[in-house]
Amino acid sequence: MPSFETLARLKPIPHEGRPIQDVLIDLNEAIKAAGIEFGESEFSILRYVDDLPETFDNFRWIDCTAVRGGNEGFYAHISLVPRQHDRNPTILIATAKTWCWSSALAIAAAATRLLSD
Repeated sequence: MPSFETLARLKPIPHEGRPIQDVLIDLNEAIKAAGIEFGESEFSILRYVDDLPETFDNFRWIDCTAVRGGNEGFYAHISLVPRQHDRNPTILIATAKTWCWSSALAIAAAATRLLSD
């Protein structure tokens, strides 16, 4: 697990008006540069999202969480919360998989810091 100091030193990645795929590439590189190891996969856009937005615009915030995947390992998820949250559900857009719970927590914590405004 990275220290709080390591997480605090991470500089947010600009994401307004940028394509989501480009932001995810920067996110993966920044997490690796901070010394946090991905397990099986880096963050990637989920292919089954029907209405995948092109940019992070029009979203109230970006939510990064770690979840247990049963016997499938652990995941760090990135979700978008639309500005009109009362009518639109949160959209899960990207995920990274690891076999270690502490790694999933570290990845989600780093992503939260890097994608904060």
